[in-house]
Amino acid sequence: MQQAKASLACLSVCFLSALVSCTDGAESMGLPGAGGRGSPTGGAPGTGGNRSGGATGIGGAAGLTAGAAGLPADNATGGALASGGGKSTGGSATAGQNAGGNELGGSAGSKATGGAAGANSTGGTKMGDGGTSAAKGGTSGGGATATKGGASSAGGASSGGTTATSGGVATSGGASGSGALWPNIRVVGNQMRDRRGNAFAIRGIESMFGNGSSDAVPFVAGHKALGANTVSPLPNSSVATADAVQSLVDAAYQAGLVLGLNADHANQGERFFQNKDIQAIVNHYPNVFLQEAVELGSNMTESEWVDAAKHKVDAYVSLYPDKPLKIGSPDGGRSPRYALDRCQDVVDYYKSKGGRGGLIFTCQLYWKASTASWSYQNQNGFKDGLPGILEAIDAMAASPCYFLPGLDNQDDVGYTGWREVTDHIRTAQSDPTLRTSFQWWVYFNSGDSYANDLTTKANDALSGITATGRDVKAKLEMDRTLIDLGPLNP
Repeated sequence: MQQAKASLACLSVCFLSALVSCTDGAESMGLPGAGGRGSPTGGAPGTGGNRSGGATGIGGAAGLTAGAAGLPADNATGGALASGGGKSTGGSATAGQNAGGNELGGSAGSKATGGAAGANSTGGTKMGDGGTSAAKGGTSGGGATATKGGASSAGGASSGGTTATSGGVATSGGASGSGALWPNIRVVGNQMRDRRGNAFAIRGIESMFGNGSSDAVPFVAGHKALGANTVSPLPNSSVATADAVQSLVDAAYQAGLVLGLNADHANQGERFFQNKDIQAIVNHYPNVFLQEAVELGSNMTESEWVDAAKHKVDAYVSLYPDKPLKIGSPDGGRSPRYALDRCQDVVDYYKSKGGRGGLIFTCQLYWKASTASWSYQNQNGFKDGLPGILEAIDAMAASPCYFLPGLDNQDDVGYTGWREVTDHIRTAQSDPTLRTSFQWWVYFNSGDSYANDLTTKANDALSGITATGRDVKAKLEMDRTLIDLGPLNP
């Protein structure tokens, strides 16, 4: 239910950077109740920048202007003309074509225009990847830009989009086949992308770090053993120090997992991520997205939700410009209607503030699968029962923004239809990298009366796996994608 948006720009030759729609993204962040789990309160949108940067249409120009840098297409900020594929750096008709780029920006361009001089009809990008393939997007020297074209704000400097012999190397990141990377995973349109610009779907598990385990290595290993490619811990106040965060982030990185760091249980509010030591740690690692407030409020109007979401952007975008940021939903995180209708406004605001990592929008789909006299489905404009839950999933998948919904087995309303939801997600999209992302609540929660916990042993997950854990593990492993995280940042 988010809105898609297209961006146009004209240079000496007009080109289009297509806006790519977002996928689902709501997180299932539940708070532990007394002997069970309390109201799980909403996930958060991340920073889902649309694919105005080197997306479908005329790949190779990130943010409509980043022609020649080697990084995958940025949100709206990557590689401006002056620094990435401008006329003087291989982006013009005179230099760009010989460099394997098109006339428009040094990048190999789209299928229609990329690599006009040197690559015949193959120069250019796959539709939707925003940029050219180094192997195809240019003359014999090796293409104009990175494997997926476009440029980040760093890529595409004066050397970006250079001649075919150099393959469009950018001075500070972003090279063709040479392996230049974004500084972090990021949201592009309605997809999560790895550092090389390849789409992947999050298959995550949320957990309460400090509850049952404070040992990061076996804790993270347990999530991976249960089928996740993403671990999303909520450290409690006893393990909310910089050292504890370092251990968590590093354990996830060493295991090849994405880490969704959630400060909701740290009892520090915005101060948690404003801690300079934590900021330095988090920015050093390339596999992190952030969330601080699971729920932005209740009984709020649409405009109040938009204002609250923009406030979270203001709180963190300058500190973590390359980290995806999750934005929560109201009503215990269970009502995505405002995000579906207004997410693009928040994304545009985020990009105007210099954000590059993108926004993740979240909803906890802890909705009753059977019909009822009142339901979250009806409250959010969907049919009652399971059909309405599947409608909500489809609406998130069709949104121009990235959604990460949260799933659980049972809530205070009863069974949530999660098995049918995961089956629907898998059958609705044949490409597993493009399927709707989701996260499971919860890894370990002693005394959980709803059979949501996946293991009874936080440091040895498989030896304590529950019946729910076996079912969830099977679902996660059906389309889990493990990604290459690349080297650490300086």
